[in-house]
Amino acid sequence: MKKIGLIPCRLNSTRLPNKPLKIIEGLPMFAHVYFRSKLSNLDEVYICTDSVEIEALSKSMGINCIMTSEQHKNGTERCAEAVTKLELKEEDIIIDIQGDEPMVNPNHINALMEEFLARKCEIMVPYLKCEEFNNPNIVKILATVGNKILYMSRSDIPHFFRNNESLKKHLSIIAFTKESILKFCAFSPSKYENMEGIELLRSIENGMNIMTMELEGETKAVDTYEDLVYVRTEMPYDPYLKQYQNERK
Repeated sequence: MKKIGLIPCRLNSTRLPNKPLKIIEGLPMFAHVYFRSKLSNLDEVYICTDSVEIEALSKSMGINCIMTSEQHKNGTERCAEAVTKLELKEEDIIIDIQGDEPMVNPNHINALMEEFLARKCEIMVPYLKCEEFNNPNIVKILATVGNKILYMSRSDIPHFFRNNESLKKHLSIIAFTKESILKFCAFSPSKYENMEGIELLRSIENGMNIMTMELEGETKAVDTYEDLVYVRTEMPYDPYLKQYQNERK
């Protein structure tokens, strides 16, 4: 069994155009995601893109890159094409690592893989406890006591009518089997997926077994220019940065 990391990257983000190419500590954002993912227990990691510019930069830095179609509606569909091109086996597992997570924690990836293999669900999306409210850029998870995901929303869920507590922040590393990612893509885009702009709602609406787990720590997805400024400020103090900087020297 192989453990494969796939990092979908596109340039036409509406909130922050050319986002994967933004420079952080001398490297484009997508390169940070790649090199940090390589510090985990993944066997192989690939950038998945439709951009010839990203492909050329990847080659110049020794980064594995798979060219994919321009027609994909989301990163999961882009990863599914890469799964087909890689001719993965049924027992292989796929970790979809979003290309706008330049501070992704390798230990989070390892913990997700371990729990995913133990629970044997179709999809697993971890969460972090979150105290940031009313931010539509953060996807929140609502789950059962057994960690089966009921819904995801850009709104704060559940609504705190009587009691307040931490939100469950969707972490942008997602575990699939080969079968489950291809099954996901066989469904048409769904009602709530289109309303919320959250692609994994498609799996919930079609009755797939999608679960969550709690992780500890913090990470920062780059959705806006303000997020980019934050990451550029914090990255020099990040404990993983020197590990892959030193390996590249």
